[in-house]
Amino acid sequence: MKNINLTKQTLFVAPNIHDIYTNQYNSVTDMKHIFGLNKVTKLENECFKNCSLLQELSFCEDVEIGVGCFENCISLTKLKLPHNNRKVKFVPTSEETQLLDKFGYKYDSVIFNSTATNGVAIFKEIEKCNFPVEISCDLSRMIFYRKELQKLKLPSNVTKIGNNFFGQNPICEIDLGNVKEVGDEIFGDHQISVTIPTTLTKIGQRIFDKCDRLQSVLMRGHRPFDGLISLDKMKYFGYLHVKFTNVEVPLNFIEKFKHKQDVKIALSMSTNDIDLSTFIMPNIVYSVGILCFHHFYKLNKIVFSSNLSSIRSNAFVNCVNLKIIELPQSLKSIENWAFTECGITKIDIPKSVTFVGECAFACCENLKLATFPENVFEEQNVFLKCFMLTNVNVVENDRKCSKINSIFKGCTSLKEIVMPNSATSLNYNSFSNCYSLSKIVIGQNTKKIRERCFENCSNLSEIEIPSSVTFIDDFSFHKCIKLQCVKFSKSVLNISPTAFFDCENLSTITVNGNKIEEIDFPVSYHVAQMFMKNLLKCNKIFFVKSDIQKYLKIVENDNTKSGIIPNGVVQLGEYCFKNYKKVDIINVPITVKRVDSFCFFNSIHKTKVIFKDKENVSFGNFFIIVFCRIQND
Repeated sequence: MKNINLTKQTLFVAPNIHDIYTNQYNSVTDMKHIFGLNKVTKLENECFKNCSLLQELSFCEDVEIGVGCFENCISLTKLKLPHNNRKVKFVPTSEETQLLDKFGYKYDSVIFNSTATNGVAIFKEIEKCNFPVEISCDLSRMIFYRKELQKLKLPSNVTKIGNNFFGQNPICEIDLGNVKEVGDEIFGDHQISVTIPTTLTKIGQRIFDKCDRLQSVLMRGHRPFDGLISLDKMKYFGYLHVKFTNVEVPLNFIEKFKHKQDVKIALSMSTNDIDLSTFIMPNIVYSVGILCFHHFYKLNKIVFSSNLSSIRSNAFVNCVNLKIIELPQSLKSIENWAFTECGITKIDIPKSVTFVGECAFACCENLKLATFPENVFEEQNVFLKCFMLTNVNVVENDRKCSKINSIFKGCTSLKEIVMPNSATSLNYNSFSNCYSLSKIVIGQNTKKIRERCFENCSNLSEIEIPSSVTFIDDFSFHKCIKLQCVKFSKSVLNISPTAFFDCENLSTITVNGNKIEEIDFPVSYHVAQMFMKNLLKCNKIFFVKSDIQKYLKIVENDNTKSGIIPNGVVQLGEYCFKNYKKVDIINVPITVKRVDSFCFFNSIHKTKVIFKDKENVSFGNFFIIVFCRIQND
C-alpha cells in the first residue's frame, strides 16, 4: 500500500487504494488522523488495531470489514460504519463491542479473539457474554492446570470455533456444548473422548485426522457423524462403533467404493491416473477435492455425479483437452481457479450454484458462451482473460447480487451485457479491456459506477445511464474512443471530472431525452477541450493531476520556471500538484474559486503559489493546515 506521510501523526491513503491489508496500521500508536479512506472498499483483519491515538474513521457504505479492525482504538471520537438500522454488517470481537456500544451500533454475535493464556478465566469471560460467541483464538496456547486437563465443556453460548482450535492442548475429554460450526482439523492427538452435539451442522475438513489416542466419540441424538473423514480413519471409526457418512477417497481408490450406497465420497488427488482420458463419476461422489484432476492433460470427457455439490479449488486446472462439461443441478459451489486454463468451449452454471470463486474459469481461451445465475456477478475475475468469450446469458435465481465485480475483465471478444436490476454498484474495473463490448444495459437500481469500470471499452458507441445512478467515479469511461452518445435519465448528482477522459468522439449528451448544449457537471481541463471541440460548452472546469503534463504552460525567465494554469479553470482538484516540483512558481488564474484538499501537498513553497484573486478562493478541509505545516517544516 502507498501512503502519503503528512506528519508523524497524520497519514493519507493514496486515491487508487481500495484495500487496507491485514495489520497495515496495527500498533501505529502515534497516528492521530488518516485521510483518503472514502474509496476503500475492504478492511482486512486487525488493520487499525492498537491505533490508540486515532481520532476519526469514516468509510463508504459498501466497505467490507474484517476481524478485529478497531480493537483498542480508544481515542476515537467519530466512527462511521455501514449499517442497517444501526446494526453493523460484520461480527465484532469482544474487544470491539465497547467501542461499538459507544457509537450506538448494534450486533448479533461476538468473536472472541483473546490473547490471554489463562484457559479457565477465558471461558468464564465467555460465559458472561450476552451474545452468541464465535471463538477464533488458538486454545493450544492457553494454560490449564492439571485438574483442568481432564474435561472441558464449551459454554452454551459458543456457536462457532475456528481451525485447529484445540491444537496440541492436552485436554482429554471434550464436549462441544451447543456449537453449530467447527473449522478444519480442530482436534489433536491428546483427545481421548469427544462429544458431538446435535446442533453441529457445519463441519470443517478432517477434524479427527490428528487424533491417534481417541477412545470414544459420542454422537448426541445417536446420529451418524456427517463430517469428512479420511480413508485411514474408516477402520478407526468402525472400532469406535461410530457411524459415518462422508469419506475422502483418492481418485485411484474410487473403484472400490463405486457400488457402496451407505457413504458419500469426496474425491481427492491421485498422481497414478494422470493419463486418464475419460472419467465417469459415481453418484456417491458429492465433492471433487483440491487439485484432484489438475494437469490431467489427456482428460477429454468427464461425467459428473448427479449428487455433486462442490468442486474445490484448482480441481481441473490445465485440463486443456477437456472441451465439454455438463455441471449437475445439484451443484452448489465452484471454488477458486477450479477450471482455470481448461479447454472448455461453453459453460452452463446451474441456478443451484450459490458461490463461484475467483478466477474459476480464468484463461479458458476457447470459451465462447457462458450461462450463469446473476449472483455470479458478485465474484472477482471469474472469466478473466477468456479472450474468445462472445456471449453470456444471465439467469435469475433466488440469490440476488448487490454489486457487480470484475468477472469479465480482459474478455476482449464480449459483445453485449445486460446487468441485473438487483445490483446497486458497478465496481472497479468491472468491464475494463472488454474491447468488443458494444451494448451495455445498466440495471435500474444501480447507484454507483466505480473507477475505470468501462475503461478501454473501445467499441462502445452509446450508453444509457438510469435515473438511479448518483455517482460516476474517476476514469469510469476512460478511452471509450467510439463513445458518441451518453443518455442520462436525469442529472447525476456526482460525476468525477475525469469520468469521460479520452472519450474523444463524445458529442451528444441528453438528459431526460433533451440534448444539452452546456455541460454543468465537473470536467477536467482535458475533458473540457474534448467537449468544446465537439461544440459542447463546459461550465465547471477542474484542473486535475492528469492535466498537468499537457496543459500546464511552463515559462522560464531568469532561470525561474513558472507554471501557468489555464484561464477558465474554476477549481483545482484534490492532490492535483501533489509531489510536483518541476517549476519554481505556480500562477493561479482569477477564474479559480476553490482549491481542494491536499492540492499542493509536498509541492513548491506556499509563497510560490501566486493567486490572482486569493480573497475569493475557498479551500477544502485540511488544505490550509496541511499546506502551511508542510511548507514551514
